[in-house]
Amino acid sequence: MSGTAGQSAAAAVSGEDVVFDTYFPNGDNVTGAIIFAANAFIAAVFFPSVALLATIASVVYIARLYGEEINLSRITQMV
Repeated sequence: MSGTAGQSAAAAVSGEDVVFDTYFPNGDNVTGAIIFAANAFIAAVFFPSVALLATIASVVYIARLYGEEINLSRITQMV
């Protein structure tokens, strides 16, 4: 087995090396890491927050159509 094949086989076993080789093939890429973290934040925090607000707004609207009042603080406590 040649040296590069042995190194790539070892990298395939090690999770950190796989991630580093996949996302940073040309060495350190601080800008790419910041962009990746920003996208991860938007996907993990911002989108679910907007979805929760849209759900609460639609529940309030539907409750008004039925002529009932709801307790929003109790609904948000369940979440």
